[in-house]
Amino acid sequence: MKGFRLIFNNQKTDAAIDHGVVSLQFTRVKNQENDLISLRLGGRDEKKSREVIWIFEELRLGEEFTVEVIDTIESSEPKSSSKIDDEELLLENNLRTYKHLKKELEEAGHL
Repeated sequence: MKGFRLIFNNQKTDAAIDHGVVSLQFTRVKNQENDLISLRLGGRDEKKSREVIWIFEELRLGEEFTVEVIDTIESSEPKSSSKIDDEELLLENNLRTYKHLKKELEEAGHL
């Protein structure tokens, strides 16, 4: 399985899913309530209908990490895992298809 190896706070985490999505996200939020930067390493296992999170941490200035693209047989144990509702998954797929088709029609001048 292809995925990511993240070394953060002297801890190595391998994140890979055989059939699904693995994502590494950095988020910056600044508004009246929040001022934070976070890191999330998670994914969606389509075969098991599960959403998994290996890492979800707030980052501080100066923190460093290493990311490597890997091919591995197994992943690190996720910190959390939750069942994906099949109706929710269907709705997400339909919404993604709608947005794609809408964009195509707008670019073609039909909308």
